[in-house]
Amino acid sequence: MFYPYVGLRTLCKVFTDEFHKMNIGLYMPKKDQCDKCSAYKVGNLSQENYDEHIVRKEEARMSKAHDKKRAEEGGQCHALTVDVQAVQLVHICRLVHGTSNKN
Repeated sequence: MFYPYVGLRTLCKVFTDEFHKMNIGLYMPKKDQCDKCSAYKVGNLSQENYDEHIVRKEEARMSKAHDKKRAEEGGQCHALTVDVQAVQLVHICRLVHGTSNKN
């Protein structure tokens, strides 16, 4: 579909109408959520897959808490956590803008 140059108000109306026709919605979560939790919330993930995901998420949280406790009590290990999605986003942004860490 091609539209000649139009004002912002008209463009917003066209997008709104087309999104409505195609049953598409834009959703910005209030807090960070993983893809599986977001998919379950809107009905795109089965209860079985969601339950398995929740079990694995709780296991990961317990493991992280255990490692953190070991690191704080006697230095038996070092615990490092990273927001992988944020790291991936930075990498993608660099690719889009044509920059990298390489010389």
